[in-house]
Amino acid sequence: MNLTLRNISIKHLTIFGFTSVILPLVLTLLYGSQKLHQLAEQSASSISSVAATVANDRQLSASLNLLQRTASQYIVLEEKELLDRVYRQQQQVNRVLKQYEQQASSRAINELCQSLRQEVNKTMLQITALERPSLDDLQQYFKTMNHLSAQLGNESEALIQFQVSRVQSSANTTQKVLLNSVFIIPVTIIIAILFSLMILKPLQSLQRKIQRLETGKFDDEILFSGATEVQNIAKALERMRQRLHTLEQQKSSFIRHISHELKTPLAAIREGTELLYDNSLGQLNDGQYEVTEIMRSNVNRLQMLIEGLLDFNIVLDSTSLLSAAPVNISLLIEECLAARKLELNGKNIEAVLNIDAITLTTNSKQLSVIFDNVLSNAIKYSPNNGKIFIDVFEDEQQLICTIADQGPGITSPAIEKVFDAFYQGPAPENAPIKSSGLGLTIVKELLKRLNGTIVLKNHSNKRGLIAMIKLNLTDN
Repeated sequence: MNLTLRNISIKHLTIFGFTSVILPLVLTLLYGSQKLHQLAEQSASSISSVAATVANDRQLSASLNLLQRTASQYIVLEEKELLDRVYRQQQQVNRVLKQYEQQASSRAINELCQSLRQEVNKTMLQITALERPSLDDLQQYFKTMNHLSAQLGNESEALIQFQVSRVQSSANTTQKVLLNSVFIIPVTIIIAILFSLMILKPLQSLQRKIQRLETGKFDDEILFSGATEVQNIAKALERMRQRLHTLEQQKSSFIRHISHELKTPLAAIREGTELLYDNSLGQLNDGQYEVTEIMRSNVNRLQMLIEGLLDFNIVLDSTSLLSAAPVNISLLIEECLAARKLELNGKNIEAVLNIDAITLTTNSKQLSVIFDNVLSNAIKYSPNNGKIFIDVFEDEQQLICTIADQGPGITSPAIEKVFDAFYQGPAPENAPIKSSGLGLTIVKELLKRLNGTIVLKNHSNKRGLIAMIKLNLTDN
């Protein structure tokens, strides 16, 4: 099977990467260990050879001096005991020369040993002859032997120097090998980083695809090339994306259809209820008036629920809201305030604006729904004759919008729940209609799609709630 680095499995890629990192280190370690072992053996052999050479040199010098002294005594005294000692010392000199030849492994030393042995044997023949040599002749014989012994010492010293230089050369070579092996470490680190990127990069790309699905963006087809396991996950995600996309379209279509179907009869019911409530069809008694008021209140609440469903459908139907265009934030907020003018006038609420000139490239309809829902909550909980403070400014490449009211605020447990779908907190005083519980859910979901956030907090030193919206200027 023909495998490439792009479609190889993560398992095989991990094994291949681990082997690529470890193998050079292991080979370098083995090579360095072999060089150190060779150096140790060579050093031990050289030290042993040098020690033996030095010992033989000293022993030869001592044996020759002793032989010369004993031979001189024999020439003068002519005692048989001295002659026996001369023979024993001659044998000792020959043994030392034999050790020299066995341990030196040098042609020059071997030749000098043979010459010295011949001189020793020749001198012994002269000493044991009928006409023994004089002391002067004997001194001359030993002078020749001492000269040969000195040459032998020089050759031994040269051999020692050769051994030392050889060990030094091997040590330098081993040191260079070990220093060069250090360079394999950054190479292995680079290899490890490359294989880590080859494993992590497709996973990170896959994570981004999953995050897009998480935010409800089902428009991009998931096509992926990489490790076989990642390709299998990508195929499963693509099937899930198609299924979610289909379900989203079905839900959006259903909500649009049911909302439209509900609004048509609701308009007739509302018109009829208003006619009854205004006594247009005749005067109502107190009981009929009370029933009509209940009907009117519930019709208005039903209308709010339908409008909330339509806004919630904007969150579900992301495929129709993909376009982004420059949006003037100041103008957008003024349009939201204009749409809520009747509510503001009904409670005599003043909107205090402090808005910087900021243009944001984003989806205007989504952003309008966000501001409208937050503003609606602020109006609903504001007291009569109160104020709503709206501030918009830029801070560290972020658009910051705060909408603060003078209402009762919100309890800590409720802050964690107000973004849940259909959650309804404590109703404001004298509220004629209950909310749908979808407003802040819609705000949070739309902000998630715009890479934004919303935070609610109470005023620290006075009444009221602050809603802070943050949007990245560069991401939208």
